[in-house]
Amino acid sequence: DLQLSENRAANISTRGDVLTGDNVMIAGCIIGGTEAKELVLRALGPSLQDRGVADAVANPQLQLVNADGIVLAYKVDGGEGGEEEAVASSGLGPESPLEAAIRAILAPGNYTAIESPAPLSSGIGLIEVYDLAPLQMAAK
Repeated sequence: DLQLSENRAANISTRGDVLTGDNVMIAGCIIGGTEAKELVLRALGPSLQDRGVADAVANPQLQLVNADGIVLAYKVDGGEGGEEEAVASSGLGPESPLEAAIRAILAPGNYTAIESPAPLSSGIGLIEVYDLAPLQMAAK
């Protein structure tokens, strides 16, 4: 038998209203321990429509902010270039080119992912955070 040799979440997500102003969707993430973690964060909307969410946000934007309020990354939507390739190589690239994703290596600390709508839109969105470190399995 195998069992996990450490306690950790491989993925967390939150779904809710993505509105404008102070009514954006916020998801918190805490990295514990002493070593940096590699994460993929995604802000989804259009692909939710394929799963029956009729009022999904059409073009979500994603910000990654540290505990000091400094924006570490901001992504409007997919596209071409290094960041998109880095996310896609993880196997976690968004299904829709209108969805946003960030791949980052983060030191231990508190972080916030903020999903907001593109101008003149709003709806239901989903923020996902994936830990890219492999699960460590140990023989029981």
